[in-house]
Amino acid sequence: MGKEMVFNINHMVRGLYDALSECCKEDGWPRVSFLFSKTLPSELKGDEEALMQLFYGTLYECIRHDCMTNLMVELDAPEDFLYKEKVAFKILNVPFQKKEMYDLLKERFARELESLDAEMVCNEREGNLEIYVPLSTAELGERRHYRLPSSLMLNKKILLVLEENHDAMALTKMFRYFPMDISLSMKRLNRQKYDIEDYDLVLMDRTVTDEKTVQKIEQIAESSKTNIAYYGKCNRSDNAEEKVVFCLPKPATQEDVYTLLIDVFWKSKHNP
Repeated sequence: MGKEMVFNINHMVRGLYDALSECCKEDGWPRVSFLFSKTLPSELKGDEEALMQLFYGTLYECIRHDCMTNLMVELDAPEDFLYKEKVAFKILNVPFQKKEMYDLLKERFARELESLDAEMVCNEREGNLEIYVPLSTAELGERRHYRLPSSLMLNKKILLVLEENHDAMALTKMFRYFPMDISLSMKRLNRQKYDIEDYDLVLMDRTVTDEKTVQKIEQIAESSKTNIAYYGKCNRSDNAEEKVVFCLPKPATQEDVYTLLIDVFWKSKHNP
């Protein structure tokens, strides 16, 4: 076994994505979404270095030939995470389907798999690469790993305007963890169907909305209760009088979603 220590799974995933971005500089950012199960503790204990090497290597193999490949990574854990349980890391719809490639990955990362006492499963029927790693929880007895400071923050109406189906699936599930009332508009903001003044928060991927529409949305939000957040890199307009906007980094972790909700519905109200 390698050196075990307590680490934050959200921070590890953020570092993993940043490392993957280095191999995609010429083609843009890797299109990888992460879906966190509500049963997955944020603080875990294990060999973080070996875990990082294993998942960087396997994800790198999935994107190195085509950085525009859309990947979804599911992170899941048993409902009753008592002490040490198998955490599942599932890379969905990997771009290679040959068993020889799976066997090569097992051989290449044999040291990390052994160090972690992990199992790599090649689900050829589903086209998934699944890795199961025994990890300990650092939050014994905790069943709710993210708690909002007030019940008044629950069930806010949130509109997601997103480009990628994987992002839509992951963010919808992570927002509903709290829970929130989620509506979804794909590829563009359907203003005939959704009136942004009816929402407490509108989260927009800037790649799906042109600047003129963004300015119009911000003007409407300025005179209403609606908060605006951007998914990905934030680009504020030059209007100094515009409503304060918030940002959710891409790809988002469960902790990122929690932080956004705190910033929008707690900090901004209690620290004017």
